[in-house]
Amino acid sequence: MIAWIVSSGRLPYVSAIFRDEAVAEQYLAALPPAIRERSSTASRSDLTLPCYLAEDSAGFRLMSETEARDYLAETARTTPDPEGVYGNLYRIDAELLPEVPGRDEMGRLPHIHLRADDLALAAEAGVAALWGDRTDYGAPGI
Repeated sequence: MIAWIVSSGRLPYVSAIFRDEAVAEQYLAALPPAIRERSSTASRSDLTLPCYLAEDSAGFRLMSETEARDYLAETARTTPDPEGVYGNLYRIDAELLPEVPGRDEMGRLPHIHLRADDLALAAEAGVAALWGDRTDYGAPGI
């Protein structure tokens, strides 16, 4: 089970990630009213840590490694933004609790601004290779 809180500020962001939906609901209820009013929870009972979080023009999606591989393959068939970026992929290894409740601290998470070379590497060596782990490719970890 993975549960997360999406908040909106200048742009939407994932403000927290938990292993338990009840804890996410408690956290949401404890947020300051101004943040709580613009936040919501979502969850997936079939997902565990580690997992991945995709961020693109469609929003946020938490996914398994298999789903992330499929997502990257689909993304490679789309058009990047003017800077050559297709979206962002975050690797979620642990719960995310911001230092200030409700604050956007997604930048603390390991992430990649996906470019064509990243998509090619993931297609050849697997999603974990984006973080230097080539063990799923049959090569020793870097």
